[in-house]
Amino acid sequence: MGKHQEEKIQKEITRRAFEKADLKAKQMETRFTLEALEEMTGLSHAELTSIEKEVRERPPQDADTFFSIKHQIIIAAIVLLVLWILFR
Repeated sequence: MGKHQEEKIQKEITRRAFEKADLKAKQMETRFTLEALEEMTGLSHAELTSIEKEVRERPPQDADTFFSIKHQIIIAAIVLLVLWILFR
């Protein structure tokens, strides 16, 4: 294999490694969000996992809009976190 081919292989390996690391980080973020919501809302882990499953099975119609499910969950988590901090 030539030098050019090896460079392409290295770039692809690097891209895939960062992609996989990013996915793992996002999965961990989701887990932390669920744990925080469990503490802040009083909902059980099973209830929140059920909500997560619903969200994963039924993706937002238009993910680019502000009112997508993803953004609603993020905003709700932030609001709940702020309220929890204020009223604990």
